[in-house]
Amino acid sequence: MKKIGIITINDNINYGNRLQNLAVELLLESMGFEAHTITNTPYEDTAYIDSKYLKKSPSQQIKALLKKSKALDTLNSKIKKKDSAEAKQKKAELLEKRRANFEKFNSMYLHIYPNIIEGKSVPDGIDREFDLFAAGSDQVWNPSFKQGNSISYLQFAPKEKRISLAASFGTDRLEEKYINQAKHYLEGMNYISVREESGRKIVKELTGRDCDLMPDPTLLVNPKVWYDLSDKSDFPVKSRYVMTFFLGAVSPERAQCAKNFAKEKGLDLICLNDVNYPEYFTAGPEDFLKLIKNADYVFTDSFHASVFSVIFKRQFFAFGREGTLNNMSGRLYGLFKNLQLGERFAEGYDRLPAKITSEQYQAAHRIIDENRATAINKLRCILNRDISRDIQ
Repeated sequence: MKKIGIITINDNINYGNRLQNLAVELLLESMGFEAHTITNTPYEDTAYIDSKYLKKSPSQQIKALLKKSKALDTLNSKIKKKDSAEAKQKKAELLEKRRANFEKFNSMYLHIYPNIIEGKSVPDGIDREFDLFAAGSDQVWNPSFKQGNSISYLQFAPKEKRISLAASFGTDRLEEKYINQAKHYLEGMNYISVREESGRKIVKELTGRDCDLMPDPTLLVNPKVWYDLSDKSDFPVKSRYVMTFFLGAVSPERAQCAKNFAKEKGLDLICLNDVNYPEYFTAGPEDFLKLIKNADYVFTDSFHASVFSVIFKRQFFAFGREGTLNNMSGRLYGLFKNLQLGERFAEGYDRLPAKITSEQYQAAHRIIDENRATAINKLRCILNRDISRDIQ
C-alpha cells in the first residue's frame, strides 16, 4: 500500500483545520492509500523575499518604540492591570482545556506521523519513506501564517512526489514581498489543485500554469461522516439557540446584533469562541459539529462554520472578518457563488440576509454531490499514475 504524507497547518485550537485534516486522511484512505499527517512547526522563510521588504516601515518603527516605552504603563491603573492579568490567566487555562480536547481528537481519529518537522529540520529519510506528499488543505500557503515556506510547498521531497490538495493562499492577492518566494516554490510543485478561484489566478499569474479547482475536503467526504462524528459528542446543548462563531475580533455592534436577534426569536444565545462563555470555549471538534447541527441560526465569519452550516442545512449569516489585515471574505463569496446560495453576507447589523429555502439547499447539495464526484475521479487518476513521472 502506497503511503502519503500530509503537510497542513497543525492548529490544535482551530475546528475547521482539524476537521479538514481528518477529511483529507479519509479521502486518501478511501482511495486505497495509507495516509499520515506530518506535524510541522511554522517558520518564516525569507530566502526568496527581497531584503528591502524586510525593513520596518516608519509606522512599524513608531509602534515598536511605543511598545517598548515604559510611559505606556502609566496609561493603565493597577486595577486594570490586575483585571487584564486575571483575564489572560483565565483564557490561558481555558485554552489548555480546549487544546486537550483537540489532542484527544487527534489521537482518536488521525494518523499522526511520529517524527516532527521542526522549522526547517526534516527527519532523515522521510522523503524516501513516503510515495507522495500532499500539501493542504486549509490556508497552508498563506504567508501571513508563516506557513508559506519551503516545507509548506514540500521542497524537502523530490519534485515528482509533490502535490497539493485544495491548498489555499487565504487571500485574493499576495503581498509583493512574497511573490518571488511563492513563484519559486509553485514552479517546484508537480501537481497543483487549489480551493479558491483566486488561488488559480495566483498560480496562473506567477507560473503560467493552469491548475485544478478542488472543493474543500470537508465537502469531498460523505456527509454521513460529519453526522456520525457529531453524534459521538456528549456535549450538552440547549433545545433552541442562536450560535455565534467568530474567529476575528467581535465589535460591540456585532455582539449586540446577535443578542438582539436571539431575543427577537425567543432563543438562547451561545457564543462558541468567546471566553465569556467558558463552558463552550473548551469544546472539541466533535462538539463544534454538534453545536452547528443543532443550532437554529449561526452567525459566523468562519469558512468552515459556513461549510458545516450548509452540510447540516442550517440557517446562517456570514460576516466579514473584523480586526485582521487580510480580507478573507473572498473564500466565502466563492463558496456561496458556487453553491448558488445567493448573498449570505450581512450588509449591516440591522440588515440580515433572507432565509435559505429548502429548494436552495436541495440545489446546493446537488452541486456538492456533482463537485464531489468530479473531484474524486480527477484525484483518483492523479494518485494512481506512476509517481516516477511528472504528474503535471
